[in-house]
Amino acid sequence: AAHPTPFVAKYDGAGRKDRVVASVWQGAGLAILAGIVLMGLLPVTDDLFARMGHEPEVQRYEVEYFSVMLWGAGATILSAVLSSFFSGRGQTRVVMYVNGGVALMNVGLDYALIFGVEGLIPAGGVRGAALATIIAQYTSVVLFAVLILRECRASGYPLWQEFRLDRSLLGRMLGYGTPNGIHCAVGIAG
Repeated sequence: AAHPTPFVAKYDGAGRKDRVVASVWQGAGLAILAGIVLMGLLPVTDDLFARMGHEPEVQRYEVEYFSVMLWGAGATILSAVLSSFFSGRGQTRVVMYVNGGVALMNVGLDYALIFGVEGLIPAGGVRGAALATIIAQYTSVVLFAVLILRECRASGYPLWQEFRLDRSLLGRMLGYGTPNGIHCAVGIAG
């Protein structure tokens, strides 16, 4: 609901390194909160998919996949937020390399975790596919965090000084981002 990329771009253009970092922190807080809220779907996952009326075997796989994916939902959102530090500042290659590398990692993990590796990893099927995806998403978060730390140190961004709730900035981000977030949620639900 509050993706910080436009705010990062605005403040980068104005030369406000403090506000660039503050924007990412506000988005990160919201991403973590969203991940926690999404975890609240775990107890109702069976009922949620039962209401869709799919065949019992399909429903079982849906529940299995979705239940595992919920453990990585916050990481998926947080990864997008952290990537905004780079995309909002025009460093889209960094985002491309991280996301491309993580996608390749996901493919390899999918193969290993879906089909198994004899003597090492048991076949996980649908659960393995979901697990591969969330491992890749958490890896993406770690990579972006390390790159942000490095960039902040090298370029003088006040990373830790801006680690706080900024109600005004958060309110603006929610005001601009909520309509788009609702649009995305409706699309995903459909």
